[in-house]
Amino acid sequence: MSEQVNILPVGQKLFEEKFRPLGFAIKSVTSEGVETEMSVTSEITGFGNAQGVKGTNIGTLRDLAQPSGIATGKGLGIITTTDGDSVVRKLSYAGRA
Repeated sequence: MSEQVNILPVGQKLFEEKFRPLGFAIKSVTSEGVETEMSVTSEITGFGNAQGVKGTNIGTLRDLAQPSGIATGKGLGIITTTDGDSVVRKLSYAGRA
């Protein structure tokens, strides 16, 4: 049995989110950097392969802003679509602060 796999080209927009912070806390300040935690909610609108998908995300992001200007972080969240489906979301990122 053959399974169809849809591959999203690099740079193609899949979702747009409009974030609203719910809470913010500084967790630690060390020689490694400043660690923060933020709770957020966002409205999600799908594009391309996700055209027509709308929903709400609620989650937590934990970020480390290093003295070098590099920021790394992780996040967890739950997306609930207007159709009633739910998706658990886990992310990690790195970039310039």
